[in-house]
Amino acid sequence: MSNDKIAIVCSGGGMRCAYSAGALIALAEEFDLTKPDILIATSGSAGSSLYYLTGQYDDIKTIWTELLSTRKFISFFRFWRIMDIDYLIDEVFKKQCPLQVELLPQVNTNFYIPITDTVTKKARYISKEDKVDIFEALRATKAIPLLFGKSVSIDNNNYIDGVVGVSFEDTVKKAKELGATTIIAIDNSKHPKTPAMVESGTEIIYISNSVMPANRLTRSSEKLRETLLLGYRDIANNNRLQEIFKN
Repeated sequence: MSNDKIAIVCSGGGMRCAYSAGALIALAEEFDLTKPDILIATSGSAGSSLYYLTGQYDDIKTIWTELLSTRKFISFFRFWRIMDIDYLIDEVFKKQCPLQVELLPQVNTNFYIPITDTVTKKARYISKEDKVDIFEALRATKAIPLLFGKSVSIDNNNYIDGVVGVSFEDTVKKAKELGATTIIAIDNSKHPKTPAMVESGTEIIYISNSVMPANRLTRSSEKLRETLLLGYRDIANNNRLQEIFKN
């Protein structure tokens, strides 16, 4: 594996992203993969991915299983903003379980967060090299149309959810373009579809599960916990990952 370049790619999927949260924790705890070469995470997976890079695994668990099962975050009676991303960023990520942003410049991983321009509908990848407030990048990539109800201004442009501008397969291809030779592709979709091999010489280890307790707007802490544990188990029990990292 010395010449290998490892990438982790996580899809969006609303509250189903508890699955990728559990998967990221398992990569760290079961295989000691804490600093991949590349990490691309969209929408609901983006926050977990940064907590993963800063080593805040317990905070990932707390956020998904305790702090998001509240009407302050998801409320069907608040029809103009069913999912309040401002609450997630300003209360959860900044105050209740603060993301240790000061550690991000020190990590060796090149991370990328897709956001979508509201005018062009094209994706922009926010990286560690960009001088952008990381909380605003997270706010933008999670700004799901209809559910959040507003865009986010960055560098005088307005942005919304990253999944509007890029598909999961697009982000897998992006990892290959960045030089990844092994891509761990974690798909939170309800109907997962294996992405095509980007080109010869690239191995994609595809992690997904069509039987997922949580849906896009689940607020049940029990279902979110079950989904997180499912992602953890699917990583821990993956034969190819065991071959690579344990044998």
